Amino acid sequence: MAVVTSQQLNNYYAEYAEQDVTFTKDVIISLGLITKQVYIKFSGGQQACIIYSTSMKSAKILINLDPATMGIIKDQNNQVSVRFCFRNADRPSDHISFFIQSKITSMSLYKKESGLYLITCEYSQRPPDDLIHILGTMLEASIVAKKRREERVILTPDTLRKLGFASKNAALVIDNVPRNAIIRDISFCGMKVIILGNAKFLIGKTFNMGINMKDGKLLTLRGKIVRFEAVEGRKDICAIALEYEEKAIPMQYTLALNSYFHSVKSKPGKQESAQPDESSSKSQVASAQKGEASTRA
Repeated sequence: MAVVTSQQLNNYYAEYAEQDVTFTKDVIISLGLITKQVYIKFSGGQQACIIYSTSMKSAKILINLDPATMGIIKDQNNQVSVRFCFRNADRPSDHISFFIQSKITSMSLYKKESGLYLITCEYSQRPPDDLIHILGTMLEASIVAKKRREERVILTPDTLRKLGFASKNAALVIDNVPRNAIIRDISFCGMKVIILGNAKFLIGKTFNMGINMKDGKLLTLRGKIVRFEAVEGRKDICAIALEYEEKAIPMQYTLALNSYFHSVKSKPGKQESAQPDESSSKSQVASAQKGEASTRA
């Protein structure tokens, strides 16, 4: 995990301690939660469970409980330990795991036929720094995404590295037709890409795009084309502005852009990188032309 200071952890806890994070599929993937290694531990045993949501003070958990297990927990005054396990983003082969001492404060039957319960576990003390860091980073990213919604980051070799993107090249699909695209700049709400040909007729159409990350993951974005721009001195290519469908933006994309802003320690309202090298852009366009010609053939 990235290096984080005690002051930053304290700030995260002070600002976000009460805020719940619901563990949707996107959040599970983005935070690297290893669901098969999450469970509740109690005297004499443990039981696999599903984290429905958590804050830095409590968690809502789905768990199968039989009468015998419920009796054991009740005899312990509802005291349990919740085990979390996450993948280490810096070393994927390593895991970050920890227990949090808790007390079950509520329990309701979720599915009667399977004995599935929704329980609330109140943490007995401040959780480990790892959980504060993981949740705080995500909650902060969501807020920054709103404040800096339209700030553009121009892609250069340096920004690509900081964002964790494998390259500027992306697979763009418009009306089920695949196209080669070169990403010029990105923001939390959209991006500008360069494609071959005249794209005026594409305004208003929907798109799907895949971006390869250095960690091997593929980020999928979708939305609509909102603007067309000519490229000075080039009639064979053009730039189009893409606006994302907000509910479909992967959390990993938001986290990557927020991490970039952290790395440059920039001020809101300031464009974050220099213009890309012109010769490099022309070279990539030439490669895209060859690739698209090959695809059409």
